[in-house]
Amino acid sequence: MKIPLFLFLPWIMFCNITYSQSIEKQEISKNILYLELGTNFYVSSVSVNFERHFYSSSSEKVHLYGRAGIGGAAVYWTHAGWGGLGGLTMILGKGKHHFETSAGAFLGYESGTPYEKGTLFVLPLLDLGYRFQKPGKGFLFRAKAGILGIGVGLGYAF
Repeated sequence: MKIPLFLFLPWIMFCNITYSQSIEKQEISKNILYLELGTNFYVSSVSVNFERHFYSSSSEKVHLYGRAGIGGAAVYWTHAGWGGLGGLTMILGKGKHHFETSAGAFLGYESGTPYEKGTLFVLPLLDLGYRFQKPGKGFLFRAKAGILGIGVGLGYAF
């Protein structure tokens, strides 16, 4: 008995579908909370930072975050005080290993002695570094170098 060829044609045409892989888009974390410590010969700083994702490129290799934080900074021999920071962070790469750059400013208030008034001071922020952050929720590690020295950050992405 001969089987007509047209009966096998659908299986031949669609056999690639059964072996193909589905490509799922990996979600980048929308919110990040981390503690950062930094120092150099003239400045030391500690801050708690919050970043919020607001842009991804079409290739999913460039991500922009808005950054806000509170903390303290000490410029040796001159200013020391508490304040806030604001900036923009750009993360490059896919997967869990990223190059990052961040720019912004720290606005601090140095309290004076009982005989003198406190003063405001501004420190620029410009950092380049490495970020370990898996897509989705989880642990975050940052290592950076910049105007205010070298530093590390540990946190959680959610």
